[in-house]
Amino acid sequence: MRAPTPTDTIAHVLFVSAAIAYSGVMWEALAGYPLDPARAYLSELAAENQPTSAVFRSLDALTGVLVLIAMSLHRSRWISAAADVTARWSAMLLGAFAALTVADSLVPLACAGSADAACAASDAAGTLGLAHQVHAVTSSSALAAATASAVLLALATGRRRGASPRARPASRVLRLCLRGGVIVFVGTTVGVSLLAVLSASSGTLPDGGGYLQRAQVVLLSVYIAAFPAVMSTLARRRV
Repeated sequence: MRAPTPTDTIAHVLFVSAAIAYSGVMWEALAGYPLDPARAYLSELAAENQPTSAVFRSLDALTGVLVLIAMSLHRSRWISAAADVTARWSAMLLGAFAALTVADSLVPLACAGSADAACAASDAAGTLGLAHQVHAVTSSSALAAATASAVLLALATGRRRGASPRARPASRVLRLCLRGGVIVFVGTTVGVSLLAVLSASSGTLPDGGGYLQRAQVVLLSVYIAAFPAVMSTLARRRV
């Protein structure tokens, strides 16, 4: 079994740091809940007309940059050689999530619909400008890439031939935890997507929808933090 290297440690630290930066619930609490968490998207805290815009846009950009740096450190090990094709696609999709998250920070929402009825009406009518519309595309694309990455990584943790019998119990626990977490994450993603579609005519989430969206963000943050450990396990098996 290949021993962890300093590069491994750096990559793990970068992923965990990215997860902390992305976990907006913590930063929202520190900011004193500027928007109603029951009805607002976390991304509304980065809207151009919000005083927290610069902070939350910076956190999104930092998340993407840290993940991309960590990916580059392990590109040859995770994408080019060590992992199977399913895990490679998982890694590349998480890289796509990181790039789209950086793009997200560059084209924020024009305003926070949950705190401004005029903004919500304009959002529903599609009259808030190109940047606002582009944000909707980059945000949904980033989430789709992250969700696909999580599903593929869960599939990649299936038992492999030649695995050490001693490693099987630990692998089984890893597989069950990852798949259970992914199922919950996909469930929350589907729930938030349905709420977004159903509330499109109003421009705001229904009461309670904000909590579900925050659960989605927290689960994605956990996935980001766990990603290098799972990929390293797959790489060790391959070796």
